[in-house]
Amino acid sequence: MHSLTIDRQRCCGDGLCVKSCFRECFALDEQGRAFWKEDSPSRCVGCGHCVSVCPRGAIRLDGVGAEDLPEGGMRWSAEESEAFLRSRRAVRLYAARPLDRERLARAVHTASYAPTGTNRREVGFIVMDDPAALNRLRELLAEWMRRYPRWERHVARYEQGDDALLRGAPDVIVVHGPERHGDSAEHPSWLAPQTAAAAASYLELAMHGMGMGTCWSGLIVRGAGEVAAVRELFRLPPGRSIYAAFLAGYPVQRFYRIPFREVPSLVWI
Repeated sequence: MHSLTIDRQRCCGDGLCVKSCFRECFALDEQGRAFWKEDSPSRCVGCGHCVSVCPRGAIRLDGVGAEDLPEGGMRWSAEESEAFLRSRRAVRLYAARPLDRERLARAVHTASYAPTGTNRREVGFIVMDDPAALNRLRELLAEWMRRYPRWERHVARYEQGDDALLRGAPDVIVVHGPERHGDSAEHPSWLAPQTAAAAASYLELAMHGMGMGTCWSGLIVRGAGEVAAVRELFRLPPGRSIYAAFLAGYPVQRFYRIPFREVPSLVWI
């Protein structure tokens, strides 16, 4: 349940809150001032669009008003945004020292702004930077990978002292969400994989902007799905699944150019 107040002295009656609320929680009264509908506390998802869109700062949601929030709007040009997004690279060579936890926590907070669908903030993050835990993770992954011929080369490299599994990364990050139960679109967990992927993308881009490098790891995601000991090592809460994972650390390699990419398929209908 959410709470909301409207300062009628500030409200100018422009109706922007009415138009922006996809849950239809607002209406205008006979004087042209906004009000919250009677059943809105149970329907509001707490997305904050109403607070963001009100130019007069008349709305407070769950005690948070315009004066408590930073200004919105783009601070980059389209060209700068494009250059930043294209500059992200998969990093597989890392400095030995672990990531600064305060800086990483800041990046995780930024990742919480990723889209979720109806503002379901159910994504969680787990960071493993303990060397003993990372070594145990390597052991568990190698033991599991021995079942599959396709990974013989990776396991052989690991057994010869070449870390082909975690690539010497001082940190491993997993993104988890509610377990999926069937394919019904009515179940709250239906979008859990997509929501986690969006949050993971936001996180790695935030980390890239703060001088940290990442590399997605399908091995960890699949291994966690098949090996209970991997999930236990990450202390994954009950009822949760790991949907995204990546290696992380400070890059020791500099990229001087942005590689070429083919224009992807685009169909207009």
